[in-house]
Amino acid sequence: MKQIRKPVVAGQFYSDDKNTLKEALQSYFDNAKSKKQASPAKAVIAPHAGYVFSGQIAADAIVQLDAEKTKRVFVIGTSHHAHFDGVSAYAGDAYDTPVGTVDIDKETIETLIKDHDFIDFLPRAHENEHCIEVEIPFLKHHLHDVKIVPMLIGSYNTDITEKLAKALEPWLSDPETAFVISTDLSHFPDYETAQKVDKETIQAIISGKPGELVSTMEKHKNRGLRSLSTDICGWTSVLTILKLFENSDIEWKKISTANSGDAVFGDHSRVVGYAAIAGFLNEKKQKDFTLSHEEKQFLLDVARKSIDVSFHPEDVDLPEKDEGIPEKLTTPCGAFVTLHKNGKLRGCIGNFGDDRPLWKVVKEMAVAAAFHDTRFSPLLENELSDTEIEISVLTPLHPMKDISELELGKHGIYIKHGLTSGTFLPQVATETGWDKEEFLGHCARDKAGLSWDGWKDAEVYLYEAIVFNEE
Repeated sequence: MKQIRKPVVAGQFYSDDKNTLKEALQSYFDNAKSKKQASPAKAVIAPHAGYVFSGQIAADAIVQLDAEKTKRVFVIGTSHHAHFDGVSAYAGDAYDTPVGTVDIDKETIETLIKDHDFIDFLPRAHENEHCIEVEIPFLKHHLHDVKIVPMLIGSYNTDITEKLAKALEPWLSDPETAFVISTDLSHFPDYETAQKVDKETIQAIISGKPGELVSTMEKHKNRGLRSLSTDICGWTSVLTILKLFENSDIEWKKISTANSGDAVFGDHSRVVGYAAIAGFLNEKKQKDFTLSHEEKQFLLDVARKSIDVSFHPEDVDLPEKDEGIPEKLTTPCGAFVTLHKNGKLRGCIGNFGDDRPLWKVVKEMAVAAAFHDTRFSPLLENELSDTEIEISVLTPLHPMKDISELELGKHGIYIKHGLTSGTFLPQVATETGWDKEEFLGHCARDKAGLSWDGWKDAEVYLYEAIVFNEE
């Protein structure tokens, strides 16, 4: 007899009527089309609340998966009801839904259980759990001939996330495999607090850095925010996927957000937050990202106008929205803006970017370099004509596994240890003539506030830069 996991929250979290559910799913995915990115996602993070609250956000996430090529989906959640050591992988035959069954990839689950002593099948763990169940109708609706690998994490510790990420590595490069992480965000603060907390949590996630998520959660905990019982209920599942892709060329993007207060029946005094986040493998490496002469000039013009508008707010025409901006300059990218006056440094500030378009990062960093670099007094209006602007557009960060990977003059470095960090642009090595040890040592000591050799115990990332200045 087949072992089929019957739905337990149909009729509560979503309709138990086949036609009603189909109509709801179709509506969600019709609305999600406008959020669909040009390339399919390898992994998504989706909410698991009642569909009237988070159904649209879940569809915004699931629609990012490749409907034709995806044949296997790992659906990973953190247990809400049963608490146990390790991970429980559902080893039955299928998950049932009002819109049909979805088969289990039993071969994959048998391999995982056989090869890893912390993975097992605990039927009781899945009996009343909703976090995986709620995602299945979306997968059934969007994907064709897909099999699922449902996995529940039963303990709240970082060790298990490390183990599970390692266990999933064999499927990382499989083009037919995708990952769905099921989690909601902040639980039970008021509407405004939820928006602020969720924004910070999302920023940590899309950084792609597991440590950033852990430190953000710790920061929220230390704030003692009233009525915030958790900032992310499935944090172990999210941490797992961040660790799995940590050394991959992946870009995490926020697709959409909301909270239960946005729903028709929402209560603004006590809400739950939701986000659709997707991870896209960069088949076209951003290190090959180039800018035309016209695009460089556009950014230089934005930078100068951004400074000038502080002196002449009525006379400067500065763009505010993406409309009319060259398409490539709306790509999320980091950038540094450097100011030189009569050949001497007059300010330099940058940002590694997140989900903001490049032109906006340049706009903000130009103002920061002119007026907020604490090493210098704010730029005066009579200095502007003697100030030359240089822009460094940054490629994505890549972990440095060995010092031999560092190429002086080509790579910039970003050193991070706990809450401290520092960076040197690629041109710093050329300007100073430092060797690799000096480049790393000065950055660790002078920028990150560590010891000279502190980079050896820190996270070190490499990046490249497209550098150009006013002619």
